[in-house]
Amino acid sequence: MSVINFESTNCKNCYACVRACPVQSIKIKDEQAIIMEDRCIACGLCLKACPKNVKKVETELEKVKSYLNKGEKVAISLAPTCFGVFDVSAQKICGALKKLGCFYVEETAVGALAVTNAYQKIQEEMEETCCITSCCASVNLLIEKHFPKLIPLLIPVLTPLMVHARLLKQKYGHETKVVFIGPCLAKKIEGEEDEFIDAVLTIEELIQWISEEHLDFDQVESMNLDATEQSQRTYPIVGGMSSCFTKRKKNIEIVPVDGIEDCIKVLEGIERREFENCFFEMSACHHSCIGGPAIGDKEVNIFKRKMRIKKYRELNDPNQIPASQTYPLHVNVGRIFKNKYAPILQPSEKEIEQILNHIGKYSSADELNCGSCGYKTCRQKAIAVYNHMAEPSMCLPYMKHKAETYSHVIFDVTPSIILVVNHELTIVDMNPAAQRFFDITKDQAIELPISVFLEEEPFLEVMESKQDLVGLRLTLNNNQTTVIESIIRIEHQEVMLCILHDLTEEIRHEEHLQRLKINAIDMAQQVINKQMIVAQEIASLLGETTAETKVTLTRLKELIQENEV
Repeated sequence: MSVINFESTNCKNCYACVRACPVQSIKIKDEQAIIMEDRCIACGLCLKACPKNVKKVETELEKVKSYLNKGEKVAISLAPTCFGVFDVSAQKICGALKKLGCFYVEETAVGALAVTNAYQKIQEEMEETCCITSCCASVNLLIEKHFPKLIPLLIPVLTPLMVHARLLKQKYGHETKVVFIGPCLAKKIEGEEDEFIDAVLTIEELIQWISEEHLDFDQVESMNLDATEQSQRTYPIVGGMSSCFTKRKKNIEIVPVDGIEDCIKVLEGIERREFENCFFEMSACHHSCIGGPAIGDKEVNIFKRKMRIKKYRELNDPNQIPASQTYPLHVNVGRIFKNKYAPILQPSEKEIEQILNHIGKYSSADELNCGSCGYKTCRQKAIAVYNHMAEPSMCLPYMKHKAETYSHVIFDVTPSIILVVNHELTIVDMNPAAQRFFDITKDQAIELPISVFLEEEPFLEVMESKQDLVGLRLTLNNNQTTVIESIIRIEHQEVMLCILHDLTEEIRHEEHLQRLKINAIDMAQQVINKQMIVAQEIASLLGETTAETKVTLTRLKELIQENEV
């Protein structure tokens, strides 16, 4: 089940999610962040890190609503964190859930009691070894997917939710729909894999549901929960689970660990055999469950949540009978963890070198390890590229250098004359074409006023109007040179780009062509005139010849006629 991912739009290539992910479960494909399900531990850090808030969380809210619409009985397993988030009593929260249509509401702490008893027994029986609690779904995924060698140290006990779900099914009937509400995203994966859990909602989804139904806690009737367990309410705070122990073995060190980074460091230390006789109480979230990723936008300080949980733990409501005294039901709390290891292919040194060379890194000095791509080192990034988890273009220094190279090439080789002028109307840069045109070096030109080279009025006009000037025709060098001037504002850098296109040669060429055209016309006219003269002379000669011919033929005719007579 793909519990979390990112919307396919609006990804801005900041790689904040890649940086935040502690297990490299995010790949970038076609400039889009994608969560790899086989590596993801659903800790939610990537969603918290995303500045554009383009998170996509699989929701089962509509499924729960459909249960209620069909008239099916819904039993809620309510995580203790809820009592730290909402600034109302547990009875008000229960009343709101029943107003929404839920039949039963119990604390998840009811299931925690059996888990605590199992952990305590294991702790008492430990001998020169280490073990890791399994009540955090995200930690379980971390070990199964990334530290499979440590699975034997993961206590094979169901989570409090899984135990409570079984108790609810036994108590209210297997047809009853069990719905968990808490701060955890990894619980959605746990719920998908456990047949006794029908749906998982986050606190964020509960807030949404209450808002959609326009419920006001002040207007909601207070109702007692159907089952509570006061002794187990500290589970969602750091060290809260082990604080529920009634006995502790003297030579066993109970070590609470919160935050995924610290969990990983401890697991790596366990692999190196740095610890012994340690009972690790692990929670993937910083500050444990009260710092969960799916609490929503409730503006409740993390320490305020902790204080509320502790206060609720001390609250002894005479109307609420502890579940341990009323629940006669028992479940088998044992479970089996699976090896879900998702390896990353390891390229050879030559292959890593080739990938690094492709992004302009030819020596260790080029490997800046700046982390802008989301990876801690350039070599990690190269390995990610090899595994099709990253793209070469994710390297910011490389892309910056590439863009600057292109810009410098264009700036240096363009035949157009380019001057960069600041708002004080002094030169800050010029390209080689400008240096040749004005017969000055860049070092000599920098900080000179623009008036040394051009009229400053157009620049003042651009500054005052905040409008670019394009296509102004100018003559320079005593009318010997003609240019087209354009002045472009680069607003964020507070400079103006002056581009001059020298038309002098073009104009000279056009004038030369014009002269050639005029000469050609003159020559054509001369030819026409000569042809007219020739035609007139030919006509004159033809006229004389015709007259002579007529006279001769007439005489010949007369002679012939005389002889006949």
